[in-house]
Amino acid sequence: MSLDPGNDVAREVLSRIRIAEQDIKRFLKDTRSGWERTSAARSNTHFIHRYKVSLKDNPDIWRIIDIKGNQMLSTLHKAIFKAFDRYDEHEYSFFLKNIPYDRENEYTSPGLGADGTAKLASRIRIDSVELYGGRKILYLFDFGDEWWHDVELIDVTPKNTRAKYPRIVKKHGKSPPQYPSR
Repeated sequence: MSLDPGNDVAREVLSRIRIAEQDIKRFLKDTRSGWERTSAARSNTHFIHRYKVSLKDNPDIWRIIDIKGNQMLSTLHKAIFKAFDRYDEHEYSFFLKNIPYDRENEYTSPGLGADGTAKLASRIRIDSVELYGGRKILYLFDFGDEWWHDVELIDVTPKNTRAKYPRIVKKHGKSPPQYPSR
């Protein structure tokens, strides 16, 4: 069946179809750009975890560090390393139940996990470490000199940011030398 273009009813139907097509195109364009704006904003929103890291033997020396929840525990190690002005890298471990040398709850540097039995700090996200309610974890840097640290979650805040993390927010007390006996 074909439509007679001279037919008034056919012309009216075609006109309404064209208007509807334009409305649909406009709607899709508006919806897409709105979704893209929302999606872009959402992709820049991160949960920023703020930690207070203090020396176990000298709690008056501490650092405040912000890190994204989707970053790894190994990234927190790097931030602590930098925050305490260390220069010579060593093996490290985080003890998530705040018990020294607790192998079951230890996440460690890659060198210590060479036998395949250790849980690696590079494989656990910050937002997977459950530190709510004032609980702390232990961080050990350098198994020879044994630099023990308390790591306490202070706050978690959603933030729309493209900034680079982790960030050292505040320092209190002078960092002791990495090798005090040398």
